[in-house]
Amino acid sequence: MKHVWMMALAAGALLFTACGGAPGPAGTNGTNGNANVQQYTFGARAANTTIVFTIPNFTQAQLDSST
Repeated sequence: MKHVWMMALAAGALLFTACGGAPGPAGTNGTNGNANVQQYTFGARAANTTIVFTIPNFTQAQLDSST
């Protein structure tokens, strides 16, 4: 396992040092957007029970477009 970490560290060092040269031109700024993200956190439940969560203001269309 120690050798795997050492190889990963060496490969990472090569990635950061091998990409030399002048930076390219600056790109244009994009338009501001809205991520419209919602997070729901539920407590732990036993695995042998049926769990039904009611999420207020969440439609089937939102579910279909989020998965």
